Amino acid sequence: MIGEFDEKLQLNTITRENLFSNENIENNVKNIIRIKFSILPLHILSNIIDNCILILQNKNAYKPKIIYPNKIIEIQTYFIRMCLKENCMIIPKIYNIDLIPKKQNLLDLYYRISDNNYLLLNSRLYSYMSKKNINNYIGHVKYLHETNETNETNETNETNETNETNETNETNETNETNVNSNNIIDIDDNNNSDNESDNNSDNESDNNSDNESDNNSDNEYIEMDDNELNLKTVISNNNKGATSSVKLYKISKETRENFERTKNIVLSDEIVVKKNYTFLPNHKLFEYFGGIKGQIEREINALKKLYNYKHFPLLLSTNPENNYIIMNYCGKSLNKDNIPNDWKCQIKQIVKTLKKCNIFNNDVWMPNLLIKDDIIHLIDFGWASSKNDYLFRNINDEDLNMTNNFIELLDIVYQRGAKERSKLLKKLK
Repeated sequence: MIGEFDEKLQLNTITRENLFSNENIENNVKNIIRIKFSILPLHILSNIIDNCILILQNKNAYKPKIIYPNKIIEIQTYFIRMCLKENCMIIPKIYNIDLIPKKQNLLDLYYRISDNNYLLLNSRLYSYMSKKNINNYIGHVKYLHETNETNETNETNETNETNETNETNETNETNETNVNSNNIIDIDDNNNSDNESDNNSDNESDNNSDNESDNNSDNEYIEMDDNELNLKTVISNNNKGATSSVKLYKISKETRENFERTKNIVLSDEIVVKKNYTFLPNHKLFEYFGGIKGQIEREINALKKLYNYKHFPLLLSTNPENNYIIMNYCGKSLNKDNIPNDWKCQIKQIVKTLKKCNIFNNDVWMPNLLIKDDIIHLIDFGWASSKNDYLFRNINDEDLNMTNNFIELLDIVYQRGAKERSKLLKKLK
């Protein structure tokens, strides 16, 4: 049995209520959920979460069924229940399983909106995995730990190699770029300490979003060869999503200045982002919307319209033939600990700019929001369109009037699109 054992559960009788109210049981079921999350792809997990959302929204229509794939499973279940009842069995403590950020965000979101209904989620995951005959997930724990240990070793070696390269290349540079343990780049602005009190002011009014400059000087996007950026020094290459992967590069000060002159733009630092688009297998909606070609075309078209607007990535170079684009660095992931005080004003400006450019991002949720120097950036326009479309996650003015809690706002937007996403998925089956 993998893991350490908790103390024996003192259960004189076995009922659904006392079995699943036990804290040890909850922790173990949640760890089983994490194991299942680590196995299944993100788009499948998103569909299962949508299914749970619809069940919670219409509880009367949900008629749960206990599904036993075969008699062996039924006997095993009975055996476990009797062992617990007779107090001759102990519950294993499963090691915590690390999830990629988007999966962790999805799981956190579900627990928030479902009031911690982990039983429903585990039931739907079990139903899906039974249907697909994916039942050896407990044995996956050992693999995960071996993989994590290997990744940690590789990351340490890569970081050391990268640091040695950077130290050699940056001897004459005065500004330092620090890479933290999570491969998120923190770029310290010399003026941050002077502006900190202004950024944290609680006296921001809603009029700020109306008076805020769009920062668009009407200059059109100029296509340039990415070879001019001289992308050689990799800072981070472990940021992978469902349909793309991202590498961060350090460019020289001279390259930055030359690029700014040629394109008539301003880059805030010497970090650029290379986004590679990847194929998503067994995803009907991905194929329905044009696959990799559709993703890259939609993102390029949207970023050209949003070129040099505040709160959005600045497109630097495109290479659709080789499935990648290059953008400026927009900061680290937004989370509950770094939400700026004036977030509502900034989101209002984002909504205003999108409306002006007739763009729907369609995938507005926490993993697609970054922050740099207290400025929020909306990224990932691979699902963008000129109307509210799949994935149906867009913020409107009415949403902003519903709550003063940013996390709650994003949860509202996510839940609202569940029905439309499920409807479109059924249509393609």
